[in-house]
Amino acid sequence: MAGEENFKEELRSHDAPRNLNWREAAGHPYSRSLKMLLRRLRVVTTKQDDKFANLLVVVGEFGTFQWRLVALAFIPSILFMFADHFVFMTQKPYCNTSWILAVDPHLSRAEQLNLTIPRAPDCSFLTFLMYLPVPWNLDSIIHFGLNDTDTCQNGWIYPDAKKRSLINEFDLVCGMERKKDTPQIVFMAGLLIGSLVFGLITDKMGPYPAILLGLIIFGFGTALVNSFHLYLFFRFAVSQSVVGYAISSISLATEWLVDEHRAHAIILEHCFFAVGTVLLTGIAYSLTHWRLLFLVGGVSAFPLIASIW
Repeated sequence: MAGEENFKEELRSHDAPRNLNWREAAGHPYSRSLKMLLRRLRVVTTKQDDKFANLLVVVGEFGTFQWRLVALAFIPSILFMFADHFVFMTQKPYCNTSWILAVDPHLSRAEQLNLTIPRAPDCSFLTFLMYLPVPWNLDSIIHFGLNDTDTCQNGWIYPDAKKRSLINEFDLVCGMERKKDTPQIVFMAGLLIGSLVFGLITDKMGPYPAILLGLIIFGFGTALVNSFHLYLFFRFAVSQSVVGYAISSISLATEWLVDEHRAHAIILEHCFFAVGTVLLTGIAYSLTHWRLLFLVGGVSAFPLIASIW
């Protein structure tokens, strides 16, 4: 009898894992549904404990106040982040040969170029060469012509330019053309560094004082720079303020919203960025000076300043 009992016990021990696995396999869908139900109940309980969320439900989850807050917080998003693409309009340069105006100040621009700029074999003016000055009168220059050439000695002129850009503002020509890509690299580097350090800065100073000071001081200051290196510095500072503002504005807007309205607000901010890019194209085309582009772009920060409280 003892041997028979031991044999039955051994069979039950072998069948137990199979029965357990079958029960687990059969109960798996129910356990998954139970976990989802518990998760939803936990969320509902959390919302019930969140007194602020309950208050927003009473006053309106996306009412007039939230709409105004989101709009004011995101209006500066149309700041011209990609303005660097529109301030490097191609300009054809010629050497500055105003020395001949001391011989005859009544020369037209065409006569000045014809007398002082050498021509290529196709009869077009060479852009980076000039005839050296001579102590002759105008009749002698016209009769004998000029022969000795050299590279540009006194900068460049842009007689065909209809708009003022960084090219003819800081003479980014004659081997300096590669610098046109530098502002975009600097701006992207500022976005990277600003996303890392601006959290610490805003914790110390508060988000909007730090951000608005950066946008206003360096945003408007970009229009007042007097050198290309200073322009790069200001754009670097603006890019850090822009990324800090983007993070802080989303945080502020989502604090006053609940549920799916937070996703709506985040999508709306990206729409503001897209609108800013579209406006940038039209405004850059209509303005005649690159400095005006940054002055107009900085205006979008004032609605937020007027209602910062």
